[in-house]
Amino acid sequence: MALDLGDFTDIDRFAEQLLQRMPTIDVLILNAGLYTHGTRSLPNGLEAMIGIMHFGHFRLVQKLRDAVIAAPAGRIVVTASLAHRLGRLRFETFDAPRKHWAAVFAYGQAKLANILFTRELARRLADTSVTVNCFHPGPVATGLWSELPVIIQRALGSVLIGPAEGADTGIWLATAEEARRFNGEYFVKRQPARTTAAARDMDLAAALWRESEARMT
Repeated sequence: MALDLGDFTDIDRFAEQLLQRMPTIDVLILNAGLYTHGTRSLPNGLEAMIGIMHFGHFRLVQKLRDAVIAAPAGRIVVTASLAHRLGRLRFETFDAPRKHWAAVFAYGQAKLANILFTRELARRLADTSVTVNCFHPGPVATGLWSELPVIIQRALGSVLIGPAEGADTGIWLATAEEARRFNGEYFVKRQPARTTAAARDMDLAAALWRESEARMT
């Protein structure tokens, strides 16, 4: 099934069709990634990276959450990144990409939002059997880097890891019995890892949730 996470109408269509096929969802992995060379806006006005990697995921979860709760032991796994350390949450940039100094800071902001979303969703689902965690996959050789200049892509080639290695922690969080004891955590190589102070700020997580809900209408 095709899905455009930059289009709320398409997310709604996708969710409706998926729920007709799968009224119960055991595992939901939020793995959409985008890095743009320069910042740009989606047709809905949102900066593209946070629009897809946070707001698109947020709306999808709103539509599918009850199906995950209906599972005996549902899990939600979010692909975050070490790049959250470059991010600072600035709500005024969500629909004004030119306010970012550079695309890397927009990417870092989106990845910071992923971790804050993970923590707040875990808090909100604490009275259910659902667990919500996120992870840093490492520098994976995927199409994420396709908009970078060729010379940078070539330089990255020596440090990038394969998709299977990058997916390892996410698959572990989605399937391993021992992973069920964690909730609202950030992982690197199957281990809970430290984040920036901003990524642990539950007041900021709640504020982001409120802002996200307001933008869903």
